[in-house]
Amino acid sequence: MGKQLFIRWCGRLGSQKSTRTHLPFIDKRFESLADMPLMGRPRNEIKEGYYSSDYKKYIISYLIQENYIEVLGVLHETMLPERHL
Repeated sequence: MGKQLFIRWCGRLGSQKSTRTHLPFIDKRFESLADMPLMGRPRNEIKEGYYSSDYKKYIISYLIQENYIEVLGVLHETMLPERHL
């Protein structure tokens, strides 16, 4: 889900270059978060149970489930999670 959200977001900006450049690294961050979900920081001020992890100018928001992480979105740092998640 997160990968498609990132691709759609970049597509809205018309930035295929950003998608090609950052997607492999975003994928690696997803894998790291899946292996160590507590490496992100709790974001209970947004909503109880939310976590986030930064990658360059992007913020990956996710929930920790029993056997996986659920990526809620990948937002540019200028986007407010309260409005876009």
